[in-house]
Amino acid sequence: MQFFVRCILFSTILLMTSCGISPIERINKSIDVKSTTTFTVSIPNSIKEQALDANLYRKTKSLDLPILLHGTNDFELRIWDDYKFPKGKLFIFKYENGKWCGRECNYKYEITKTLLPDSLSGNLTFLSEPKIGWDKFFNKLLDLGIMNLTDFESISGYDLASDEPLILLEYSNVKYYKVIELPGARQRQTRFTDAKKITEILSFIYKAFPEE
Repeated sequence: MQFFVRCILFSTILLMTSCGISPIERINKSIDVKSTTTFTVSIPNSIKEQALDANLYRKTKSLDLPILLHGTNDFELRIWDDYKFPKGKLFIFKYENGKWCGRECNYKYEITKTLLPDSLSGNLTFLSEPKIGWDKFFNKLLDLGIMNLTDFESISGYDLASDEPLILLEYSNVKYYKVIELPGARQRQTRFTDAKKITEILSFIYKAFPEE
C-alpha cells in the first residue's frame, strides 16, 4: 500500500513539473501587465531626443529586418551589442508558430564623412538550438530579468561619457513594443543593478552560442 501511494505521489510530482509555465506564457503574462487593449509603445526620451530611433531604423533596414516598432505576431527579442565600436553583434530570438529560433549577426558600422555611424554591414546566420534547449534557455533569460530592464535615463546617477559602447534591447509582440539602452553597462555593472543584469544576460547568451 505504501509503495502504491509513493508511486502516485511521484507521478503527481512529475506531472506538475512537466506542466510548468512555458517561457512564452511568462513573456505574455509580463507584457499583459505593461500593455493596454491597444498597441502600446515604450520608448525612452533619450532615444527620441537624440534621434537614436532614426539610427535604429537605419541599422535595422541595413540588415533587411522588419521594424519591431510596428509589432510582431508572436514575440521577438533583439539585443544590439556595440561591444567594440565600430564592430558589434546582434542577437535575435523569435517565437513563431509554437517554436523558438535564433539568429546572430557580426556587424560593422559604416562611418560617414561626419564621423557618425550611418548604416552597418553584416550577414545574419541562424543559431543552432542551445544545448539546454530553447525553453530552458529562455527561462534563464527571464530569471535574469530580461523583460524588466530599465533604460539608463531612468536610473539615478547613470552619468555618461562620450563614445561609450552601447547595448540596446528591444522586444515586441502583437500588443507591445519596448526599447531600452544601457551605454557602458559592462563598466558600470558594480554600480547599477540593470547594468549588472544586462552584462550577466549577455554573458549567458555568448556562452550558449560560442563562436565557432
